[in-house]
Amino acid sequence: MPEACGAGTSQPVNEDNDLGLPARGAALDILTAALARRTGLEEAISTPAFSALSPRDRAFARALAMATLRRLGPIDRALDAKLAKSPPDGVRQILRIGVAQAFLMDTPPFAAVATSVDLAATRRDTRPFKGLVNAVLRGLLREPPALDDPEALPPPWLMARWSAAYGPEAALKIAAVIAEEPATDLSVRDPATAQDLAAELEAEILPGGSLRTARRGDLATWPGFEAGAWWVQDASAAIPARLLEAGPDQQVLDLCAAPRSEEHTSELQSRRNLVCRLLLEKKNTSSIASA
Repeated sequence: MPEACGAGTSQPVNEDNDLGLPARGAALDILTAALARRTGLEEAISTPAFSALSPRDRAFARALAMATLRRLGPIDRALDAKLAKSPPDGVRQILRIGVAQAFLMDTPPFAAVATSVDLAATRRDTRPFKGLVNAVLRGLLREPPALDDPEALPPPWLMARWSAAYGPEAALKIAAVIAEEPATDLSVRDPATAQDLAAELEAEILPGGSLRTARRGDLATWPGFEAGAWWVQDASAAIPARLLEAGPDQQVLDLCAAPRSEEHTSELQSRRNLVCRLLLEKKNTSSIASA
């Protein structure tokens, strides 16, 4: 089934409301960053260029990049069947999002091809391959690939490990989850508002007090966002702070901090706790270990 436009917004892409190259260029940047660096995706969606896009463009770009990543294995298998040799990375990335648009989103086939060719034309390293992009995508439209084979979703080495550990049938069920878009967990600033927010966000209240919603789209448009009534935080990441039960204005020292590990301290900061985050690098821990 096609991914809904805008990380799950209810409005699909069609001939009348099709988005242009900026959104697709942003999706390309997200995909490239996600595959190149460990924190690439988070960094890509935090850049000023991405933030400058309209909410609709940001939502579409993220949805397109995530749809591509979830079915990267099947997409690459379909592309390899049409390619005599592997193209440069930039060209492959454009082909990947072209396939995702054509077969996983509600983008009309002609738009998926045309915008991919236009996107290739905007970049110096991919411009000479416009014809290849056009030919490969049109070839796939004539012979639609199967992108729902769970065995192709994880890397072969991981699928082999799962099969060895759990058996082939269970491994296929595990692999199939990769293509599913996960729910979003939210921590509520004021627990007294949890019931009302759950109704507005179509969310369930988890045992720890977090909200879990299948809602999609730009977070900035969700009820309670502008008021700061909640923040995105994995339910498991909120548990340590709640178990600590630090009172308002108490100071907390986080001894397990790491780069970009702020998520589990958000709960404490919401209660006006002063959180001191200490990053212990391996090269600086020898004296601690011997103390």
